[in-house]
Amino acid sequence: MKSWYIWIALILSANLPAQPLKTFQLMASEDGTVKMPDGANLPVWGFQIPGGSPVAYPGPRLVVAEGDSVRISVYNAGSMAHTFHLHGFGSDTSNNGEPVNPQIIQPGNTSVFAFWASATGDYFYHCGLQNPVHGQMGMAGLCTVLAAGGEKRAYTGGPQYFKDYHWLLGEIDKEWRLNPPQQGNLSPFSPDYFVINGQYGDALGDYDGNVAIFTALDQLPVYLTLTHFGAGRREVIFPEILSATVVVRNGVPQIPAVSADTLDLSFGESIGVILQPIINGEDSIRVNYYAPVNEVLWHQNAAAIYIQHHSATSEAEVGNSVQILPNPVIDFLTLQFNVSSPKGKIEVEIFSGAGDLVLRQDISPDQRISVQRLATGIYFLKIRGENGRIIAGQTFFKT
Repeated sequence: MKSWYIWIALILSANLPAQPLKTFQLMASEDGTVKMPDGANLPVWGFQIPGGSPVAYPGPRLVVAEGDSVRISVYNAGSMAHTFHLHGFGSDTSNNGEPVNPQIIQPGNTSVFAFWASATGDYFYHCGLQNPVHGQMGMAGLCTVLAAGGEKRAYTGGPQYFKDYHWLLGEIDKEWRLNPPQQGNLSPFSPDYFVINGQYGDALGDYDGNVAIFTALDQLPVYLTLTHFGAGRREVIFPEILSATVVVRNGVPQIPAVSADTLDLSFGESIGVILQPIINGEDSIRVNYYAPVNEVLWHQNAAAIYIQHHSATSEAEVGNSVQILPNPVIDFLTLQFNVSSPKGKIEVEIFSGAGDLVLRQDISPDQRISVQRLATGIYFLKIRGENGRIIAGQTFFKT
């Protein structure tokens, strides 16, 4: 009887479209080092691409698209046993190895981990042995699942972006790194460095790196994902020079999106945020690190953000009460008000990237705006109420 079920499954699967296969090779070892801003050289256990860059924390970011079948081959080149666990996929990673029942990779051996990328977002991978020692030694990285087809959208069919940043929030205990504790004999965890993507201090303001956010004509809007890998709560505070809208939380699209000036993340959480400029200037996104038990503030990081764009206006009245849909746009724009819609007519003005007025029109709040005649490029839409007060300003891209 079972053979009939097998044959039926084979016939049905033969008619299904093939899913793209994305493969990766990783190598685990304990031979990495990192020099901290205070001059300390600390050991790093971690993952690397064979033949690529040395072992570092975090490990290589693995990028796939929603709908991909993924195979990750992990070779243990170290002298200790390790595991590979992809946090957040649950039953989609049946042979991934859960922390409570890990799939052990002994030195000199290779294991293959396969899963289906079912939801967009960032998910961290790590070694779960001697939890949390191996992870704190640096054995962690990010796996990014893009929207279907690799489109620059927060999720399949969701809002588009022009540039993306991916932050892994963690911390490092110097003593743990220099003298890794043994299972069952964990010394108190007292971090000395609080890192974003392994960077700390002045490196968080390096615009050539992968942390500091620089917005320019070809980099709006910005999509930022925040993933918590570490101890204690994380609090992320956005500056007033930009608007932040949560569009993805732990792989789940947030419909409708939620505006936020502060976010709280617990261990393992990952949140995707669309950032839009409000005014030109320089500020920082602040990340507070709290102790896991008594909630004492351990440290605050300030990751630089710089806005220099024609769409950013210094008029204080401008807010983020309106979302432009779709963005980018081909023919027509629709205004979605995050608060109650204005009464009566509103005036819309559209400016080119050079600051020239290309359209002025009085419409009702629910009326579509035709942009068919505009050339491809980035534009700024300004909205005024009946009293002439500016109530919103947003950037959009015309394809």
